Amino acid sequence: MTGAGTKGTTLGGRVAAPAVLPTARGRAVRTEVAVIGGGLAGLVAALAAAEARAEVVLVRRGLGTTAMGSGALDFPAELPALWISGPSPCPGPESVVEAAEALVRWLGAEGLRLEDRPGAGLSLMDIFGHVRRADLAPASLAAGRVDRWPGAGEGGGGRLLFVEVEPYGAFRAEWCRRAAVAAGLVRDEQTAVAVVPVPGLEEEGDVPAVRVARALEDPDTGRVFAAAVAGRARRAGATAVALPPVLGLDRSPQVLLALELALTEAWSTDGGRPPVVFELLSPPPSVPAQRLLRALERRARAAGVRVEPGRVTGPAGGPDPVGRTGWARGLPVGAVTVETHGRTWTLAARRFVLATGKFVSGGLEAGERGLREAVFGLDVFVPPPPGWPPGRVPAGSRPARDLVWDRFTARHPVFEAGLAVDGRLRPLDAEGRVAAPDVLAAGSVIGGASHFADGSGSGVAAVTGFLAGRLAAAEGRRGA
Repeated sequence: MTGAGTKGTTLGGRVAAPAVLPTARGRAVRTEVAVIGGGLAGLVAALAAAEARAEVVLVRRGLGTTAMGSGALDFPAELPALWISGPSPCPGPESVVEAAEALVRWLGAEGLRLEDRPGAGLSLMDIFGHVRRADLAPASLAAGRVDRWPGAGEGGGGRLLFVEVEPYGAFRAEWCRRAAVAAGLVRDEQTAVAVVPVPGLEEEGDVPAVRVARALEDPDTGRVFAAAVAGRARRAGATAVALPPVLGLDRSPQVLLALELALTEAWSTDGGRPPVVFELLSPPPSVPAQRLLRALERRARAAGVRVEPGRVTGPAGGPDPVGRTGWARGLPVGAVTVETHGRTWTLAARRFVLATGKFVSGGLEAGERGLREAVFGLDVFVPPPPGWPPGRVPAGSRPARDLVWDRFTARHPVFEAGLAVDGRLRPLDAEGRVAAPDVLAAGSVIGGASHFADGSGSGVAAVTGFLAGRLAAAEGRRGA
């Protein structure tokens, strides 16, 4: 990985960081695997490549669209038919299981425990009283599956306490309680409501969930809050306690532990069993989703992945110490240009993993002439709407507005749009040829899946990211 006259620092036989070479344009970095995108697909790809002992640089503009989710993961046991050519149309069940196990292991190493399995179909409630489906979820969310609520079992008793946290105004405990009763999830007499302020925030107005989560990470604040919740739960005779998802960000296990210890102490006088504590889902931006991606990023850094902020603007177009003089379809890209805080630098790699997502994250762009892939200008495909001739149709010939109709959960072609790839996840052009032999795609930038119709977004991201990272590591070494 080191350039001429440059030596990398080794750690356990591995080069600990990619070489940095000064250039007239800024700097240039060499590595074996470069991952473009910092969402779930990109972080999983980087971790998989690093675990396969590759040198990895990840470039990200932010945490990715997964951070805009609830923190619970849609992870079906079988993925939808992605546009992957080869003997099978999509990764098989064994790849789904392997990727899920790796994700659980990586997050567990950071103290974030994922529960259940692909295809589990957990029913969880959000802060507005709506029940949502998920397959894998952090323990603090999974503990609130509605089939385990008081009264859900045969002859089940107990009481569920909804705790409103001031000054987090997005959650109204009484509203959620009424919604749960109206939906028949729990009987009216089995519910109670309490309001608990966060010490130090009493004088503030309506604050976001992240502000509350950060405040509760202070040990003294967390202990006072936990004692107050335990007291309310004890007076209500609660067997379960539901809170909005504000129990810490980077130190969430410690915040939850403080709350569980306070409840155990409150119930210790009569030897009773303390109530189960869980967090409700929330709309974006969600604290649990940010916990998940921040934990993956910490794990990636610990594994030797170099995480760089920036935006990849495209293939490196000019001569430089590590790049090439341009890029033509069918040839390796070799190097890309990255813009960070207004300055540009060059990233060269033996393999690139494109994990830039679809529309929200900017991986695909929509214009009057149709859709385009934002980094390399690769061909984007969409399925034809009903009544059109069968076969793949390049989206460049049809504006995006023609691909959307009224029913949101229908299979809108625009939501299935994406790249077509070969069995090694390399993007194909409109003639079915490999467009860039050193580029692999991962996540929702690959076409064929509609998250809104399939409920498969996290699974597609994790499984294809896992496979792309492993392939990139193996092929990068062969190409050395």
